[in-house]
Amino acid sequence: MPHYKPGEAPPRKTGGIILLTGMEKVGKTWFAVN
Repeated sequence: MPHYKPGEAPPRKTGGIILLTGMEKVGKTWFAVN
């Protein structure tokens, strides 16, 4: 489940923002672990 602060972005746009920031964070973590 994506984690984000309430009110950080409009609900209808939160999905896109999570997708961009989430992928970036997961990507860095993935490369760091491997």
